[in-house]
Amino acid sequence: MLAPREEKALYAYGVTRTAAGLDPLVLQHPVYGQAAAALLGLRLLHAGDHEACVRHLQSAIHAPEPVETNLFVLKYLPGFSFTLEIAGGVSVRLPLTNAALTLALAEGLQSLGRGPEAIQYIEQLEPTLPALLSLTELYSDRRDWEEVLRLTDGVNVDSDVTALLAILRSQAHLELGHRVAAEECLEPVTENRGLSRNVRFKALVLRSNIHLAEHEYGPAVADLEKILAEDSQIPGIREAIARFRKISQDKVEAEPVPAKRTGGRAAGFYPDPEGVAPFRYWDGEAWTSRVRMTQL
Repeated sequence: MLAPREEKALYAYGVTRTAAGLDPLVLQHPVYGQAAAALLGLRLLHAGDHEACVRHLQSAIHAPEPVETNLFVLKYLPGFSFTLEIAGGVSVRLPLTNAALTLALAEGLQSLGRGPEAIQYIEQLEPTLPALLSLTELYSDRRDWEEVLRLTDGVNVDSDVTALLAILRSQAHLELGHRVAAEECLEPVTENRGLSRNVRFKALVLRSNIHLAEHEYGPAVADLEKILAEDSQIPGIREAIARFRKISQDKVEAEPVPAKRTGGRAAGFYPDPEGVAPFRYWDGEAWTSRVRMTQL
């Protein structure tokens, strides 16, 4: 009853949520303004208003003291936490602290295409798995694959967060042409039933793409069929399987039938049916490992 007007307004907005909006005067208050900016910024992030979200979260973070020491937070929100989606559908539950607000701010900045600024904020945080995942995704968006590999080196897969780090590491290896290493990164993810289906499915799709890059259509289809066996409602999976099978069949039908020595193709160099080199040697019965750049 005796609380200041601004405190009552913030309590109704941030604690009981009986107020749909926040009185702008609360944001200007020397005590309640920081907590108000933090709560409003988080709601705006959830609502997709990233410009306003970034503005209010920056105000809360750059206050003289951390938000976790704010008198309103200590009095009314000691156990407050919020869910933040960091990357690839992976969400974490975070307390109301400056570090957590910084992660939320980075998401807002990333949505606005301000990745370098988001990186600067995250790199100032203490190293935690949520911060590492946020930073790794930001560098992945910039296609800085060497930095992605540096950040994810030595990470063990034991949660959705670390599994997504392994997926980002695999993607970096794939982009750099390290296909064997890319596939190895996914091994602890694809078979771990303790992980969420969303994360495992991401790993299976990526591994399927790795097989496609090697023209291994059977294994590529097998990975997609694993997803289909768990969830037949995911759009596009059946179509992708049918497309890969057709590509494989067309490839088989396009391969030349080896001629027999009697009455067949004479021994010599011919256009390589596998496309490894311009010309490959046919010994009269089978293709050999001898290749040439010209037919002479």
